[in-house]
Amino acid sequence: IDTFSTETKSDTDEIDTTLEDLAKLDSIISDVEQVESDLAQAKEEIEDDVAKTHEEQMGRSTVNMALIVVVFILLMIVLVLMFQNRKLASEAPPPPEEEDDDMVILEDL
Repeated sequence: IDTFSTETKSDTDEIDTTLEDLAKLDSIISDVEQVESDLAQAKEEIEDDVAKTHEEQMGRSTVNMALIVVVFILLMIVLVLMFQNRKLASEAPPPPEEEDDDMVILEDL
């Protein structure tokens, strides 16, 4: 009976140790699953932030391109007006100069 008791105690000790190890493994698996869940959530948030930032950047890029086009058009208008003004100035006859024979000299009072 003593040998049976000793063997049984040894077997139950091994079973207890195995159960404790399984409990630790279960805890570790639970922690790993929680980390996996947190990582998946963080990945989704980062992807959303990247998409939002990309959309904002595309909007800014579109606005910048529109401003560049407007400035370019205004520059072209200014250049056309300058050339037309020069052309009109070169084609216009010079204004007649009036010769003033009767010069009035003001004397000091």
